[in-house]
Amino acid sequence: MSTTASDEEHERERFEQELRIAAGPLAAELELVHLARIDSTNSFALDREQRQESTRALLVVADEQSAGRGQHGRSWFASRGSSLALSYVPRPAQRELAAPCLSMSAAVAAREVLARVLPRPPRLKWPNDLLVEGRKLAGILVECRTFGTRRIGPVLGIGINLGVAREEFPPELRELATSIALAGGAAPARGPLAGALALEFERWLERARIAEARELTAAYLDGLELRGRRVAVATSAGTRRGVCLGLDLERGLHLRDGAEDLCVPLPQIAALRDEASESGSSGA
Repeated sequence: MSTTASDEEHERERFEQELRIAAGPLAAELELVHLARIDSTNSFALDREQRQESTRALLVVADEQSAGRGQHGRSWFASRGSSLALSYVPRPAQRELAAPCLSMSAAVAAREVLARVLPRPPRLKWPNDLLVEGRKLAGILVECRTFGTRRIGPVLGIGINLGVAREEFPPELRELATSIALAGGAAPARGPLAGALALEFERWLERARIAEARELTAAYLDGLELRGRRVAVATSAGTRRGVCLGLDLERGLHLRDGAEDLCVPLPQIAALRDEASESGSSGA
């Protein structure tokens, strides 16, 4: 049966209504841009903020994204109707948070939301990918831009595979990627999921802004599932190894190697893996 313009408009209105309901108390402060197709929601949000900085939280959602970006300039596969691609610009009060706070807040928030629709919570992979059984379910990219003396952003972008079947992935990704449906979950409707993500981004960013970061770093480390495990940390100066003891924003990742305690500053960490598990392979 063909889809009419009226059907598409009705579907669009339902999507936006469900999104705002799921966003709860954030909905009144949320500026929503809903696009049928775009190259990258992050690029769109950064361009928009460069023209005129938003005074509220901004959420950009695309039904189809043709040139999504991942970590280190990698592309992000997005299947129309079976994936969710969105970018979130926090409220002005949260935009000066340090990069690690932004990245960890986004990762912890996404993990919390996705845990509701999966048999068990996804695992985080440094710095902020989400994995199920070693396969990538979702990726997060936090970006800023400098324009003259202005800092544009930050923008928190996320792509999630919802109902993508194995054969829908490009051949080179079929053993590396997964979706909520493939992981045994019920693929949620895109509108409620987008609203829930925006609300959890907001909640964790606000916690990072007004409270001590111990709650955030503890939740992030729990998501990595590395506490008490022997890890290898790749840095520009070489690889450091030890048992993971903890994490804080100022000192970095705490390790113990025999009788020696050491801290690896967060900006120095290029990749982090569990030495006892192949599923904790190098960071994206």
